[in-house]
Amino acid sequence: MLNVRKLKQDFSQNVLKEGKTLFDEKKVISVKILELDDTNVRINAKVLGQYDNTYESVIEIDRVECEMVDSDCDCPYRYDCQHIASVLYYLESHLDEILVNFSKENDLQKNEDVSVELLEIVKEAAEKEEMRQGVQFQKEVLEEYQYSARILAESPFFLPIEERTFDRAEMQIIFQLPSDQEGSKPIVEMQFALRLPSRSKPLFIINVKDFIEGIRHEEYLILSGKRYLFTLDSFPKEHRGIVRMIIDYSRFHDKAVTEKGQRSAYIEAKTFGLVLAESYMIAMQEIEGRRSGFSQEEFLNLPCIYFETIEEPLNFSVAHVAFNMNIEYIDPPASKILINPTVLVDQQQVALEEVRFFECAYPGIIHNNVYYRFRPEIKRAHLQHLFTLRSMTIPHPLLGTFIENALVELGKFTQITHEKGKQFYPTLPFVGTLKAVCDLSYL
Repeated sequence: MLNVRKLKQDFSQNVLKEGKTLFDEKKVISVKILELDDTNVRINAKVLGQYDNTYESVIEIDRVECEMVDSDCDCPYRYDCQHIASVLYYLESHLDEILVNFSKENDLQKNEDVSVELLEIVKEAAEKEEMRQGVQFQKEVLEEYQYSARILAESPFFLPIEERTFDRAEMQIIFQLPSDQEGSKPIVEMQFALRLPSRSKPLFIINVKDFIEGIRHEEYLILSGKRYLFTLDSFPKEHRGIVRMIIDYSRFHDKAVTEKGQRSAYIEAKTFGLVLAESYMIAMQEIEGRRSGFSQEEFLNLPCIYFETIEEPLNFSVAHVAFNMNIEYIDPPASKILINPTVLVDQQQVALEEVRFFECAYPGIIHNNVYYRFRPEIKRAHLQHLFTLRSMTIPHPLLGTFIENALVELGKFTQITHEKGKQFYPTLPFVGTLKAVCDLSYL
């Protein structure tokens, strides 16, 4: 009856785009035919615009030439507007329905003034509309069937009470360190895999949100088409502390739209340091019985922890890592001392920027895919003040205090090299009475 595509050619692309937006947002309230004959059709429409304003449009179309003869809209626009464009999109989808409604309202079958050609058009539109409604009905029935079947299969209201038996598994945490950016809170990205007794290969978790919440609330979940029930008791007793921290502290996207977003969980670097410390403690307990045949220089694998890929387990060293403080003396007339801290890793000095620190209750570092722990006297506060030592310049008036007091305490926590600065500043104890003069000025 109408070639709507040809009618839309009279509108600019911007107007058509805005009209399509109104149509998609279901802003077209009503469209009906006012007059219909062999040559023209007159249409009335109501469209919801901005600020909930309703605009009424009247369109007259030449059916023979398929062009718009007249159009009017009571909106502020002087020319063809987006409201009329939205009506064209509505006609493109609902023209048969509108024509059938017009036929019923005006009883065209009994009107002798209506031509046979127009009746045939109405009859054809009625058949198309009936077919469309049939297809739409079948589609709705299919959607209702699928939705109801899924609820009947999953909802506990329709399932028999069954004995809950949890599955056994070992968790594998695949982590990726963030880029080192100053001023930002470092966040570690994690993905998970499971070692199951029934599988020779690891089972990767594709939806971390369902997995973590399933463990937290002891609910069934579907992995690779199979139903599993995981709880804390599913994992080895020595690994449950790690699993508990992952459940309590990891975060994930509620509505992830990408595959990576669904697979990934996130945790603060300092909290991940506690996970590494827990894994380190488990590993040390495992090798405690065979310590006599174990070399301090060997690297072993941390339980449950993998670096970037499942083929790359994170190693750890039994030997503790330490700090080295290089005391640099500047000759007179400056007479200053600088401190350059480095990390002693396997008896080699490593710059602070080359290692990744984990500032937590049990501080440690990762260097070259190896996890190291500090001695027990090194705390989180020492790591937090580490970089400030490098920016400190000790002037001549403070050298005595530094050498007599601070340097002694510094040696308890670190190794000190180039300590010859002491030779240039011998200090003598002050045995006299300390006096001071206060100069007050009055206005």
